[in-house]
Amino acid sequence: MRRSEAGWLLLLGLIFLAWHVPLMFRTAAGMDEEFYGVTGITVQREGVPRVPYVPSRDRRFVFGVDILVYTLPPLSFYLQGLVHLVLGPGLGQARLASAIEGLAAAWLVFDLARRWLPQGSGALWAPLLYLFGRAAFFPATTARPDMAATTFGLLSVWCLVRDGGVGSRVWLSLAGFAGGLSMLSHPFGIVPCLQGVLWLLIQPESWRLRLRNGLVFGLGAIAGFSLWLPLIALRPDLFWIQFQTNVLGRVATGESEGTWERLTGLTFQGRQFLATVLPLQATLHALGAIWCMVQARHSRLLRALFFHLAVSLTLLVILMGRHSLRAYFALPVAFGCIAAAGFVAWAAGKLSAKLGRPALIHAVATGFLIVSLVPGSGLRTLKAHLSHWNDPAYDGHAVAHRMMADLDPQALIVVDDQFILDFYLAGRRVVDAKYMEYLSVDYDYLLASPLARLASKIPPEDLEWVRRYGDPANEFTPGADLYRRVRKRPATRNTHQVIQ
Repeated sequence: MRRSEAGWLLLLGLIFLAWHVPLMFRTAAGMDEEFYGVTGITVQREGVPRVPYVPSRDRRFVFGVDILVYTLPPLSFYLQGLVHLVLGPGLGQARLASAIEGLAAAWLVFDLARRWLPQGSGALWAPLLYLFGRAAFFPATTARPDMAATTFGLLSVWCLVRDGGVGSRVWLSLAGFAGGLSMLSHPFGIVPCLQGVLWLLIQPESWRLRLRNGLVFGLGAIAGFSLWLPLIALRPDLFWIQFQTNVLGRVATGESEGTWERLTGLTFQGRQFLATVLPLQATLHALGAIWCMVQARHSRLLRALFFHLAVSLTLLVILMGRHSLRAYFALPVAFGCIAAAGFVAWAAGKLSAKLGRPALIHAVATGFLIVSLVPGSGLRTLKAHLSHWNDPAYDGHAVAHRMMADLDPQALIVVDDQFILDFYLAGRRVVDAKYMEYLSVDYDYLLASPLARLASKIPPEDLEWVRRYGDPANEFTPGADLYRRVRKRPATRNTHQVIQ
């Protein structure tokens, strides 16, 4: 790597951290962060991932997650635990683990682009498009396992590229092991594993050699994924209930669809992709994919890029079915960013050859790519927080502590996702409002937004409104309504098996 390239990557990383880290330590929890943001804290404190404020004994969902979490594989929880070990517990620290993984993914995107693309400028533009594009923006700034799975998936492909078709057992084993670690972070890690096996099977060698290479890769993947076994051995009963309900059950139903619906559900996933990356970035990815497909006829390297782009997206769409979580697109979009950067570099080269002044044309191209990243980049959120930096109403953690100051420290409170981690870290007695349908607790207060109150399925007649925190009309200020419990329902016998 040349010094100029290292300087460019360092600049991108510093801008990304300066832009996002302050907000990561300031904003309230988002989707599923209250669940997957606490697991690293319990790993750091106790050695195992769990969600202490969801004491469910209902076999329909999240059964026993307050004892051990098996709803997803655990590698990202342990990576979060390493950050907590250094920086202490907190939502921002859990998000920082994803940010570090995002930076690692951006480096892999750069190095893959450097090896695949014929134009050097494309290798510099690819990590820009990826790190600041919407597909990676969300998973790299939230406390979820998606970025870890994506990064290890890219590492698997990078190891295959480093192998260069030689069939080295070392690189093939490392590629498989990285794919296994991707699965150990999230089930969609199966995509880079299948992708790697398919790539090895279509190589122009004898069938015997192709099968040998695929077997070496597969054994490496099994070795990586099998690192989950010691944790599973602690409570295999909980593992089977949770994993079957959260993962295998959804796969079996396909989010309520069959195999044919999965194969023909392109319209749904097309809308999901467009909503994730927005039209301008989607157009760039489409142009890059078309350019890559055309150029692949004459270039072995671009043929490899097009394979990984097309296969990763196809496998993901088929396996996702109608799953609405869009963070998984961070994997195929990595290859899309390389293709888009390659297309822009190719177009800039053609214009430079025709018009001259290559430095000016490349500067204009860089400016165009930066502009393409502006829509949906979070600039409005950043501006709102910077202009109200000293206003505690914009600080999710300050709002949570204000709520705590108004409540009895001994009360058992049903709390909104946004604030429950703050309450837990402060030592308060809390349960998660989202999972009240599966809990049987004698609570005192409900603290929730209107949506969280509906999700809790607590009957309105059981509650008395006390006060409101925050301004519902301001999307940048977190808030919730406080309710006092006024009626207790007769206790019903729990017919589900209770964990001993």
